[in-house]
Amino acid sequence: KVCEDWFSRLRKSLVQTSLVAKAPFHVLEFSGRRISELCRILSKAPSREDVKKFKGELDSLVLSYLGALQEVRDSDAVDGFAAWAKTALKPISALKDCAGWIQALSLQCRGRLQEAEELYQKSFLSSSLYPEVYFFIVRNAARCCIETADWEKWQQWEKRFEDFASQDRLCGEENQYFALKRQLGDLFNDNLINATMNFDAGEILQAEE
Repeated sequence: KVCEDWFSRLRKSLVQTSLVAKAPFHVLEFSGRRISELCRILSKAPSREDVKKFKGELDSLVLSYLGALQEVRDSDAVDGFAAWAKTALKPISALKDCAGWIQALSLQCRGRLQEAEELYQKSFLSSSLYPEVYFFIVRNAARCCIETADWEKWQQWEKRFEDFASQDRLCGEENQYFALKRQLGDLFNDNLINATMNFDAGEILQAEE
């Protein structure tokens, strides 16, 4: 029992460390165990303090878990998680309306990038999502566009993210916007993308500049 409690307290830090280290299999292991723990806690008539304390952590872990599945391209596991989430997460998580973008993630893992991007578009229009989910959708949709070299759609996603931020959909938290922007990294690095576009078009000298 003591060991279980000790590992339970450690897992949040272990997930964060695994994310920084870009170790998706460790993210899956530690976040999966912590998700199970939190679901047990929140499914047994939790106190208001427990709900306030753990719900945000649960939603964050779910996104980390799904992101790791995308990194390892495990589409079957994404589908399995979606089926599990319908019953296990719906009563206790803010991610209850997740079917659309999880299906898009599954398509992305299977290499069906154009279909995935189109489904991400539909999910992005949902008003029931919260900022971290919008960011998750933008990041993965932008990756689809880059992998298919669809620069027009990539620019559309960049504009969606900027519009999303300008409409105070990040709850007016400027620091959160810049934190998410930094996490997007090279996905919305205009110089890098312009160089890639020029290279694809055969403009080698312009790409080098």
